[in-house]
Amino acid sequence: MRPAPATSVLAALLDRSLDQMTDAAAGVRLFDREAIRAASDVWDNNLFPLFWAASTSNAGERERRATAAVEWMAGLGERRRVWMTEQAAIAGYDIEARSGCAGASFSTLRVEKPRR
Repeated sequence: MRPAPATSVLAALLDRSLDQMTDAAAGVRLFDREAIRAASDVWDNNLFPLFWAASTSNAGERERRATAAVEWMAGLGERRRVWMTEQAAIAGYDIEARSGCAGASFSTLRVEKPRR
């Protein structure tokens, strides 16, 4: 497996959040306020870093910014890292810890996308 661009991981995480909110608001009888709150809460402080990363035309700078954004997101706690890992896996990305340390920052994680 080769490392996936952090910009792709950020985009996939945003897509997964939107999918979760769409599913949670599918109908009046099935409306899940907590699921919507949880999915939107992820982006409360992370939309600016995502757009900051995406807004540069320089590919190297875009990836550097995206990597910083993903590391910052993952640094917000174990629950956030677990959510990121699960959602990235659903989107086809493998975010795997290199160390067994539960408090590891994202910089100790490897992000990979399987070759097709």
